Amino acid sequence: MQVRSQLGTDEDQSIGPPPAPHLGHPSSQIRIGVGVTYPARVTYPARVTSPASVSTFQEISYRPAYHGLDDPDKGYLKGSQIVFGDIQLRYDSIRGIRLQNLDIINIVSLSPRDQLFKPLSFKIQTGWTRKSFPNNNDQLVYQLNPGVGLTFPMGRLGVTYALTEANLNVGNSTQLGLGVQTGLLTDVTPYWKSHLMMEAMFYEWEDQFHENKLSAVQTFSIHQAYSLSLSLSKENGTFKNQSEAKIHWNHYF
Repeated sequence: MQVRSQLGTDEDQSIGPPPAPHLGHPSSQIRIGVGVTYPARVTYPARVTSPASVSTFQEISYRPAYHGLDDPDKGYLKGSQIVFGDIQLRYDSIRGIRLQNLDIINIVSLSPRDQLFKPLSFKIQTGWTRKSFPNNNDQLVYQLNPGVGLTFPMGRLGVTYALTEANLNVGNSTQLGLGVQTGLLTDVTPYWKSHLMMEAMFYEWEDQFHENKLSAVQTFSIHQAYSLSLSLSKENGTFKNQSEAKIHWNHYF
């Protein structure tokens, strides 16, 4: 009650009801996209056989359920993500068709803190993804990635968050890393959502190396069943230095 009394008695402040759940996008999703990767350069070419090169790709993804952090928020809880069985196939102009990603489960909860409520934010992701490692520049590994941290409201800018995280990768070898992920989620307009993210991971078990990633995802809601997303990312580290740009057409059903 002492904390509540500090907030004042401004009766002009009002919070409208959120959109009804039935107005949100359906929970299943198919994504079709194209993109370009440039360049796939590595720091130690003597340890990795893949040459630096520009490649184009096409990809298709299917998600049975439910809602992603970059999807339109209308009808859903802001800052929440619950994804099951998200599978992504990519046809690369150099390597051909391959499994790019398979999320068994990917949950994120970004709960803003204020003077009254001080919840923790968290994430848990597990599944298969492609990573760069010594002696194999493009390896499909099993990944377990939990994290915990804080989220703060930024007024009209949306929310900003910071999570400490661990990352366990199991493939030809086992790697365990620790790091941090920070980001800014913004509703630029009711139909335009922006997500800026930075991640840094440091691995000390077996091989010592690091990974850094910057990304920006812009999602434009076109219809309850359709959205368009633009994504730019930059990855650099001990074994990889790569930029990627892609565009996706998202169909919810």
